[in-house]
Amino acid sequence: YTGKEVKVAIIDGGFDIYNPEIAANIAGYRSFDYYYNIGGAYSEHGTSVAEIILDVAPDVELYLYNVNTDIEFMNAVDYIIGRGDIDIITTSITWYNNMGPSDGTSAISEKVDEARDNGILWVNNVGNDANKHWQGTFSDPNGNRFHNFQDNDETLNVDVKAGDVLRVALSWWDSPGQDYDLCLYGEYNYGSGLYEIGCSERAQPPYSPSEYLSYYVPYDQTLHIIIWEYSATSAVNFQLFSSHNLNEYGVPDSSIPIPADARGSISVTAADWSDPYSIKDYSSRGPTTDGRIKPDITGPTCVTTTAYSHMCGTSASAPHVAGVAALAMEKYPYATADQIQMLLESNTANYHPKSNSDGTGMVSALFLDPVILVERITELEQKVKDLEQKLEEFMAGLS
Repeated sequence: YTGKEVKVAIIDGGFDIYNPEIAANIAGYRSFDYYYNIGGAYSEHGTSVAEIILDVAPDVELYLYNVNTDIEFMNAVDYIIGRGDIDIITTSITWYNNMGPSDGTSAISEKVDEARDNGILWVNNVGNDANKHWQGTFSDPNGNRFHNFQDNDETLNVDVKAGDVLRVALSWWDSPGQDYDLCLYGEYNYGSGLYEIGCSERAQPPYSPSEYLSYYVPYDQTLHIIIWEYSATSAVNFQLFSSHNLNEYGVPDSSIPIPADARGSISVTAADWSDPYSIKDYSSRGPTTDGRIKPDITGPTCVTTTAYSHMCGTSASAPHVAGVAALAMEKYPYATADQIQMLLESNTANYHPKSNSDGTGMVSALFLDPVILVERITELEQKVKDLEQKLEEFMAGLS
């Protein structure tokens, strides 16, 4: 099986449509970004995603769509649904929780569900935010309206480098009537205190209980994230995402971004191809904020493409799963998206009940070929026998 006659749409930041690894498979493309430039600003990323799919399923038909904003993303999905002939949509794009709660009800996640309801299998990376996430309840034991992250510590530290852009998103979707501000502070030289760089201070309408800030970093330094109570009558449950690893107080649980939280998405986490059962520490963990288990399955990462000499992250894992899904669709052309997902999740290399760490395990295509599967089972049975013999010899030596 090679994915023949299976149509796969990729939504990403841009593509090199002339790259010889993908050019022959491109059946269509369209730019939805402001400049209508299919190359976009991140062509290496999208091109690598396409390359990985073809490494798994070399005969699929590719349909490439680049976006930059959430509105462009949803416009692209509407267009793909309207075509009526796409089998799989895969994207390795995520958004922070300022775009909506991570419970599958954001406009972006509901658009994913709409595609799934139209019979399209959606495969999404689960995100790389396990070390960039914090959540907790507002605490102010000294009454100065600054949140205490722990004991008397009112700041959340993050190290940044010159030229970085630090982005931080804070939300409290369970209590939309409260108003909190998100601030960023720097350190004076020689440890003589902190100074305010800037704050996100917008009024909180009921439909958007969130703050967001972005800061261009002029030199290497440690920055301090601060939450301040502007006008609130009750404590809230915060969720915070940073573009950079947090130095302290990180919470890997529930670090699922949008739209990996969508009910209609097969959300894919990452394990190194050379160590396929050890999840990468940066891979986002579940559950979603409404308690559902995510991710759904694991894919390999840290692979080589012509666009990236070394592509790591869950962005590389999702297209591997999309490729295996294409192989399954070729073998089972009348299977529904739900049935394909069930096949993928129930036939992983290390299948186990779904967990918030690695889903049901590492994706595998062995179930598509009974001969290979039997050979694999025979090989494993022989390994078990060898281990049993070694154990008997060891026990005999002890006696």
